[in-house]
Amino acid sequence: MLVIRIIVAVLALAEVTGVLLSVLRSVVLPRAVPARLARLTFLIVRFGLLLRLRRRADYATRDRVLALQAPLGLFAQLIVWALLIYVGFTALFWAVGDTAGGDPLARTLELSGSSMLTLGFDTPRGVLSDFVAFSAAGVGLTLLALVITYLPSVYGAFSRREAVIAKLVVRVGSPPTGAALLARTWKLGRFD
Repeated sequence: MLVIRIIVAVLALAEVTGVLLSVLRSVVLPRAVPARLARLTFLIVRFGLLLRLRRRADYATRDRVLALQAPLGLFAQLIVWALLIYVGFTALFWAVGDTAGGDPLARTLELSGSSMLTLGFDTPRGVLSDFVAFSAAGVGLTLLALVITYLPSVYGAFSRREAVIAKLVVRVGSPPTGAALLARTWKLGRFD
């Protein structure tokens, strides 16, 4: 049983570390570094929106629905990060053996949630459990702080993108397409 707990602890640490690296790649690094978890989340959101548009829709409907991809993808990404870290700390609490009294899964879920959200309604028992609880609290607060700083910067990037698209619509019409841009540039004699 001890070997299983050690394996679970190592896997949980690897999972939490992987999620935190994804958060750092997406939020902290100033240049684009691929984060597979973030990409997967955005692809799932896009798939869900495309399911909504599975029958042929006009441009206005497609534009209205697909405009939700960025904000929904962003919030889905934040939820996925939080849930995966929550699951990882739940496994860590189970691995350190703080499951006395009642259902072990319920106890570890409560400890993980209470620690991550710094609610403090459940108290760990033992030095290892205290360390995991403090770690979960630190990670939870750090994730919250990063999210608070991440949202305005992403919103600013989306706003700049929309401003560029609005300029493009003035030049080539709506919907702006590459073909329309090339045709308009040719008509104006600006292919120098």
